Amino acid sequence: MTGSKSKAQIKRMMMRAEARGESYVPPEPTADRNENDDGEKQIENPDDDSPSAEALPNPDKVKMEAAKALEKELENIQKDESMKSKDRRSAKRKAEAIATEASGCAVNELLEWYEEYNKSRNESSEQNANQQ
Repeated sequence: MTGSKSKAQIKRMMMRAEARGESYVPPEPTADRNENDDGEKQIENPDDDSPSAEALPNPDKVKMEAAKALEKELENIQKDESMKSKDRRSAKRKAEAIATEASGCAVNELLEWYEEYNKSRNESSEQNANQQ
């Protein structure tokens, strides 16, 4: 197993070692991770040249990419007639889970947001075309 061990893992390993009549010495925590006061792990960035907030992707851009990928994947799943219904449901759940993780919001919210975004974009493009 790679990475640092959780407190629960260390506790289990100590109990197993005691049951065998041995002692378990937990590994030293690695330097790239530390725990804050709430017990949440934070990854430290040793480089000072980390990207600024301006260079990070816009949340709407991330949502847009996730929504487009989800919509495309759902279309592909629906078009594939060789897929069994069980496989189709599984593929749909997998695509939704990926989109949820990428966007940080629920699938229903993401799709609603995407529809509203497209409607507003289409309306603004129609108004621009009428003005010219």
